[in-house]
Amino acid sequence: MQDETQRDTDVYGFGMKTDGIKDMAKIQTPCKNICDLDIKKQVCKTCKRTEDEIASWLDYTPSERKAVMKRIKDEDGPTRIR
Repeated sequence: MQDETQRDTDVYGFGMKTDGIKDMAKIQTPCKNICDLDIKKQVCKTCKRTEDEIASWLDYTPSERKAVMKRIKDEDGPTRIR
């Protein structure tokens, strides 16, 4: 069983580093919690992120996340980001 400190830095055991579980709610994301991966394009049809972007989202800097969200907004319109 993980101790509280380890859990805060690797929430799901997949190497995703965060500043703590509570801080995850502060991270802006295009995720709608409805994953629908287009296997050929390797992009989620719902949030429009690539597999790599999804897997690395919590490790991205705020600037990197902002750049991805801008790309999505430019491609898909202004109402996706929550």
